[in-house]
Amino acid sequence: MPQIRATSVPGRKRTYSLACAAVLAGVAAAQKPGVAQFMRPKLVHSQRLLEGLSLENYDLIAREARALRTISETADWQVLPSIEYVRYSGDFQRLCNELIRHANNKNLDGASLAYLQLTLNCVECHKHVRQYRDKEVKGR
Repeated sequence: MPQIRATSVPGRKRTYSLACAAVLAGVAAAQKPGVAQFMRPKLVHSQRLLEGLSLENYDLIAREARALRTISETADWQVLPSIEYVRYSGDFQRLCNELIRHANNKNLDGASLAYLQLTLNCVECHKHVRQYRDKEVKGR
């Protein structure tokens, strides 16, 4: 299971506590503003990563893949207590590492394939999260 690291960023403990409470209570049928706000940088980094691929800018590809991996290592990332979610998270981090490796090797085709796989992983994970939360709401 991915490790959760404590930080001294102001408000981080409160955000983490609220996220845990929402998951444990099953009160997350719709994406909360905090989760959407947390996911916004992920989208921005993904777009920049696509820009790097389009421009064959290997430094930008590696930098944005590292930023995405770092986001996935934070406590806020852990939104579901399911085995499938843990697998999606592990795959996400592995694909970020592949992107970095391909960028370092100046392998545009490999980086493009890893980006495609990363995007598919995100779509499937988001679908899983919605289905999981729908089940929780119906199960009450």
